[in-house]
Amino acid sequence: MINDCAWNNLCSGWHDDYKTMSIPGGGIQPGNGPLSPPNSFKYIMFPNASHGGTQLDINFAPVRRVFVGLTIKNNADFVGYANGNNKIFLIRNDETPSVLELFTNLADVGTAPPKWVSGRVGYNNQNSGVLNNCHLPSASGDCPGGVNMYPNVASGSWTRGVYHKVEMELQSSTTNTSRDGIIRIWLDGTLILSHSNANTGQSPWSSISITPTWDGQGAASCWNKSTNPYGRDCSKQWEWEIDHFYISGSVARGS
Repeated sequence: MINDCAWNNLCSGWHDDYKTMSIPGGGIQPGNGPLSPPNSFKYIMFPNASHGGTQLDINFAPVRRVFVGLTIKNNADFVGYANGNNKIFLIRNDETPSVLELFTNLADVGTAPPKWVSGRVGYNNQNSGVLNNCHLPSASGDCPGGVNMYPNVASGSWTRGVYHKVEMELQSSTTNTSRDGIIRIWLDGTLILSHSNANTGQSPWSSISITPTWDGQGAASCWNKSTNPYGRDCSKQWEWEIDHFYISGSVARGS
């Protein structure tokens, strides 16, 4: 076990370099999560704001096989970015900051403030051309480069306003091109995405960041038909709430 956090406080090993724990209404708050009440970690983008959320970071001894599990929910008014990519957390090795994503399907994008239609959990391996995963049937993106990987085993459907249990297993590939890395994601106990022939990078995993990147970019700013047609509905408040966060790993690759 690397870290096991019930969010009764800022758990050992985590760093709040941007002091987001002190934002009114956010940080450690009373919560009714399924694993570790009575508290949770909450982060917010308020109405009419273009910045918000959090960035909590943890560094750990390098591991070539890593498992991350968390219980998390967003609020019923959450819509997400117009491009459909919404970060839950990033995990890094030397080749890529891989991202557990909530991919959203939205209506009215570019013509009115976007509206939620549906969401599903998936994966993105951001990189600048070091890795190529376009051989994977559920991948879409740059060849080589970062790709979105959508559920290929089950739907991965996401419901707003309720807690979900999300688990992810990653294993380093032998080399950057060997196609023997592992990516697996479970949602509420059901395997939704599984690849055992991925290029995940040859270096070990050594850090995680919890961040939605609500950083003032156009998609985080208020919608305007003329000046920001891909902005958000600023009448809505966006929230994430984490009940529990667990990390474990091994130095060696598995069989």
